[in-house]
Amino acid sequence: MKPLLRVSVVAEPDRLKELRDAAREVLTPWGCSEELTRALVLALGEAAMNVVQHGFDGGSASGEITLEILDNSDELVFRLSDDAPTADPAKMSPRDLDDLRPGGLGSHFMRELMDRTAFLPPPEGGGNLLEMRKKVSRS
Repeated sequence: MKPLLRVSVVAEPDRLKELRDAAREVLTPWGCSEELTRALVLALGEAAMNVVQHGFDGGSASGEITLEILDNSDELVFRLSDDAPTADPAKMSPRDLDDLRPGGLGSHFMRELMDRTAFLPPPEGGGNLLEMRKKVSRS
């Protein structure tokens, strides 16, 4: 797999724009359509916000989020890692879409917009590693 991007930001809500902007700057020149770029950036932003909200207590705890984007031929691989306490993926589930209220739909968006999402074994020393994959036909 060919690395396209590796960027780290402080795990605070107002710093996630840097992560989204960096992803956007890589995806469009790589060959993603504007519509697909928007969808992928949305999924990445939701995943990163989940880390901030649930892993770093809304940004009040200190930590870092790292996004890697890898070119795997006809597929993009996104890896989001953090140094938050290791989460239990079995306890994570999207909210029922009939439950109309703000928030809580990040994992739903990620699953809908990506072809695969999976938590990989945590990095050495703890934290979390989420991998998302999307097959892409370059425009």
